[in-house]
Amino acid sequence: MIGHPKHVHKACQAGADIIIAQGGEGGGHTGDIATSILVPACADICKQYKSPLTGKPVTLVAAGGVNDGRSVASALMLGASGVWIGTRFIVANESKAPKVFKEQVIKANYDSWVKLLVWSGRPLRALSNPWLKDWEENRQAEIKDLTSRGIVPIEHELDRLHKEGKLTDEIEDAAALRPIGVVGGSVNKAGQSAKEIVDEIVQETVVALNSAATFVSPASKL
Repeated sequence: MIGHPKHVHKACQAGADIIIAQGGEGGGHTGDIATSILVPACADICKQYKSPLTGKPVTLVAAGGVNDGRSVASALMLGASGVWIGTRFIVANESKAPKVFKEQVIKANYDSWVKLLVWSGRPLRALSNPWLKDWEENRQAEIKDLTSRGIVPIEHELDRLHKEGKLTDEIEDAAALRPIGVVGGSVNKAGQSAKEIVDEIVQETVVALNSAATFVSPASKL
């Protein structure tokens, strides 16, 4: 999984068969380049390399902001051969995500996330809460100092609170990692199985791709 075109060259030269290009909209660890820019750039690079497994051009999979048929169709038109969907499947019946997390995803809007270094020292998008917002708005200097010394901010904070006898269940819950993409604002259907989600997305993709053909006509409109 990559977030910058330069990483594609390195991965392919190392023998990768599949590249997952995740745009900046994605949940979890992510970069800053939008999916609509990243995918075509990576598609052009993948064509330059052959998969050691298949002998064909390296396969490109798009991720970040994909949750329905329209976004799948868009990814295919941008040069991907498939998609990687994360946030939508958090709410699937088979998902082992806690019930409260599923409910939070359904209720999420397009601003219900934070993108912080506190969990790993690398940019990571996750569901927001007041405790995390405090890190984002008031503790950036502390984050920079800790990460510059190779210290994971949340681990450091929880350890400090534990030693001081101030660690509570509420703080531990607030610190828990709940990755979510910006597309969480579009995920609003609960109670679907993974199969139902896939079937729905496939049907929507077919409709979207077929409708695209109507934009091209050999007949003059004059």
